[in-house]
Amino acid sequence: MSDYLARYQSQPRRGRCTADPALLERWEWKARWEGAAPIKRELAAARRRATELRKTREEFGDSRPELDLALRAAASGLDNLARDLAELATWARDYKIWCDLERGREEDKQLEAIAAKRWGDDVATLQAEIDLIGELRTPEGQAAFAGWLHAHGKYRECQLTEIDHPLLPHYAAVTDRRSAAAAVRAGQEAARPHRWEGVRGPHVSAAWTDHENYVAYRKKLAATAASVVASVASSQRLA
Repeated sequence: MSDYLARYQSQPRRGRCTADPALLERWEWKARWEGAAPIKRELAAARRRATELRKTREEFGDSRPELDLALRAAASGLDNLARDLAELATWARDYKIWCDLERGREEDKQLEAIAAKRWGDDVATLQAEIDLIGELRTPEGQAAFAGWLHAHGKYRECQLTEIDHPLLPHYAAVTDRRSAAAAVRAGQEAARPHRWEGVRGPHVSAAWTDHENYVAYRKKLAATAASVVASVASSQRLA
């Protein structure tokens, strides 16, 4: 039994499916993702075949008693299967709803763990990275990132326009704590740079460590700028 099914059946308000356990086990995975739809298709096929067998028995059953018995047994077996599938379809509809909610809860928990580790309750640091990721999706931001990599001796075999940030293939927009955490998770999977030969020559999607180093560089720039502004403001007050 899958972990999802065991957890579902442990819920006090969830009805247990009394259909053939082997049938339930067979359909559990599809029900988890697709709900009742594929089961209903098989249910319709079972009912259709049972009807066809009865018509066949009416046509040919009188010719041979053993054929009549076989067709009756086959039709009866399909009737039993149809009853189990009908119950299974009702169960599958509720099971998918529960699984969708459960996956959502698991996703939120995982993303919050990433966010807590990376930003904690520091809203300013979170917003700075959201802004940076947004900037990196612009031509100017991409060029600045690629130029910084070249300046540090990285990916010089590629033109600036042929260097991608590791998050670019994954997210069109990062707007809040959750989507930022999802972007970080996707980026962390890019442990190594991914290179290929493009139309305009070598192309590379940078590694996550390149993003981390660029974030550190931009933090240092921001800190330096803030220090300069504070120094100027202090000088003006003293003047």
